[in-house]
Amino acid sequence: VLFPKNVQKEHDVLVEIKTALQYREEEKMLAKRGEILHSLDWTDGKFLIVAFDKPKDFLKESEELHHCVKTYIRRCAEGKTNIYGIRRVEEPDKPYFTLTLDNNAKITTNLGLRNCRPPKEVCDFVKKWEKAVIKKKGNEFIKAVKGSPEIKIKEAIA
Repeated sequence: VLFPKNVQKEHDVLVEIKTALQYREEEKMLAKRGEILHSLDWTDGKFLIVAFDKPKDFLKESEELHHCVKTYIRRCAEGKTNIYGIRRVEEPDKPYFTLTLDNNAKITTNLGLRNCRPPKEVCDFVKKWEKAVIKKKGNEFIKAVKGSPEIKIKEAIA
């Protein structure tokens, strides 16, 4: 079709196909890590934090917040780091802030639009999340990520 009726729709379909092909391996690896990553998802009723378990999560976040989280797809798929999106409950699909958690359940970054620092209310939410979730599930998370097949494979190769 030379002139589709809805060029944007056709464009989006082709981009989705290209992305799926480009990140096929990472998609599978992230899917295997999904349960571990999502064990830390949480909401306080105003904000929510959710794990990225698909390459398109990273790509959307990078595009909308104008930062480099998409460059971490492979590192997250390999189990070297863990990426979470912070959202407003009323806009769960709209990127707001991006949080990076290392394999020791420590926050290494929390950045928003063009790498801006979070406002007090987001910092307060993250502190509540650490208290409600990380303190309770952190040790299980650490054992799970350090024992994940992807990490064992990478350590055996190194």
